[in-house]
Amino acid sequence: MSDRDAKLRMCAFCPNPCRRAIPASLEHQLESRTPSALALLALQATHGRAPRDPSVREALLELEAAIACRDACVYGLDVPALVRSVAEELPG
Repeated sequence: MSDRDAKLRMCAFCPNPCRRAIPASLEHQLESRTPSALALLALQATHGRAPRDPSVREALLELEAAIACRDACVYGLDVPALVRSVAEELPG
């Protein structure tokens, strides 16, 4: 397992204590845009369990909530950077 995969798994299966950092003013508060949901989608795309297409790339680049959570990550992960690295491997 790659280091990126290990970090994405850690986020994907985390109980999300970082979510308290998402501001109420964030325009789109959707579960699918939380750091753990994006990490899981990135893992699925990496391992061929989600389509490697522009729609998945677009979804992975919806990083506002993940960016808001970055400093609150109890593991010190830069989830937006990890997810972006997967998105950049997908056709756009």
